[in-house]
Amino acid sequence: MDLTSQRALPLLLAFLSTLSTFAGGIFVLRSKLPLRLILSFSAGAILGVVLFDLFPEAFELTRQEHFEIWAAPAAAAGFAFYFLLSRLQKRIVKADSGDLGAASLVLHSVLDGITIGIGFKAGRAIGIAVALAVITHDFSDGINTVSIIMRARSQRKNRAVRAVRWLALDAVAPFIGALLASFLDISRLTLGIALAAVGGSLFYIATIELLPDVVRAPSRLLPLSFLFMGMLTLYAVIRLGAV
Repeated sequence: MDLTSQRALPLLLAFLSTLSTFAGGIFVLRSKLPLRLILSFSAGAILGVVLFDLFPEAFELTRQEHFEIWAAPAAAAGFAFYFLLSRLQKRIVKADSGDLGAASLVLHSVLDGITIGIGFKAGRAIGIAVALAVITHDFSDGINTVSIIMRARSQRKNRAVRAVRWLALDAVAPFIGALLASFLDISRLTLGIALAAVGGSLFYIATIELLPDVVRAPSRLLPLSFLFMGMLTLYAVIRLGAV
């Protein structure tokens, strides 16, 4: 396989990930389901990505480089950094705009694309397996990005427009990540630490920002069912991608 085809296949699969992300976001914008149920599924999906994908992958990558001790501090740093940024943002705008959460998901999607590129550098079969897993779970990334903006308490009048803009950024992010990986020499250790830090920030989003909306529901049974459905869906997707 020549250099051109080595770069073309990861980019093609990353583009399919872009379409998957768009489909997830459009599903939220067109869905007739109550937003609370969509947020519940989104919280579960984010927890699933963090617990079943990002953290295990981060620990595995750092373990391969004999620096697994760095993964947990990186995750804690990601959580703490996001906490401080979210407090600063809310002080400045006096409300929750959702932009910081959406930005974290965009960064996660860039890392998804980088992961695809690194997977192909390890081998064609590995790269395809990684890409299929990313394509499948990026549908939920689109759901999560739009959901976070739609639940925001500020700028309610143009939430749908802002949601589409963030969805577009999140959708192209895997392609950008795959493009970067095709030209840059990104070490497994660097990617592992970055995945752990992003996982920590997404864990904050799910537990501190989204879960309170789930447990405050007048009837918690249905929202909790959607929460666990989101987690189980991502677990199944990740397990299928690992086969």
